[in-house]
Amino acid sequence: MAAGPVDALTSPEGALALATAALLLVVGLRLAGPRGAAGWAGGGAYAASLAATLLGGLGVVPGPALAPPLALRLAGAAAVVAGLLVAGARARRAARAAGGAAAAAPSAWAGLALVLVGQLARAPSAAGALGLAAAAAGLGWAAASARRPAGAV
Repeated sequence: MAAGPVDALTSPEGALALATAALLLVVGLRLAGPRGAAGWAGGGAYAASLAATLLGGLGVVPGPALAPPLALRLAGAAAVVAGLLVAGARARRAARAAGGAAAAAPSAWAGLALVLVGQLARAPSAAGALGLAAAAAGLGWAAASARRPAGAV
């Protein structure tokens, strides 16, 4: 009997990949602090790309998925950690200055893009690559909107 999508997600590897993606989603959105339409579009693009990478890497969606060598998986893990550090830089600065929650800086969105690249390196697939390409537009819009002054149109 062939393994179905639920079996791929409930296997030990699938459950760990799902837990990792959920954790990256929550932490990433918390660090970015999306505000406004562009921020929420960036957050949605980040979430959709994480889901596409997860499902593509587990072979749930059609398309080629590769078994990455250990060196690529380690490089991907390093990119995920670096991306979270970059995304959290704004939050750390705000906490040090004790000045409330400000809108995400462009570096927060760049950090989340680095997280997505790392996830794709850890579980390469055509669906993940397509999700990353689509997320680049949403994250770019969020970063560009974060650069504009508050009243600018």
